[in-house]
Amino acid sequence: MNKEYLNYLKTLLKEDFKLYLEALKLPLYRGFNINTLKLDANKLFAMKKINCQESIFNENSYVLNDEKTYGNTLAHMMGLLYFQEPSASGVVNILDPKPTENILDMCAAPGGKS
Repeated sequence: MNKEYLNYLKTLLKEDFKLYLEALKLPLYRGFNINTLKLDANKLFAMKKINCQESIFNENSYVLNDEKTYGNTLAHMMGLLYFQEPSASGVVNILDPKPTENILDMCAAPGGKS
């Protein structure tokens, strides 16, 4: 990483800087959401075996437990599931959108949420 950036982070994070550097070494959380407008979780998992566990952030969000790539599966191509960092799905629960509201997601491009 750029030394100037690291120095900036060191001043910003202070005593948490070392924790930040350690966190960078951890494996990434990969996850996906099920498009419940097309099918429910039971039907998806009956169609496709996916090594995953439920996410704590959203009821239709899952954390992948392996390094397999599922992006080229028929389920993904049909829009039955889409990939997203697990914590990103928690925004929907926090926001609690209502049917009459319009929500602008300023961080959607080029992601699946857009």
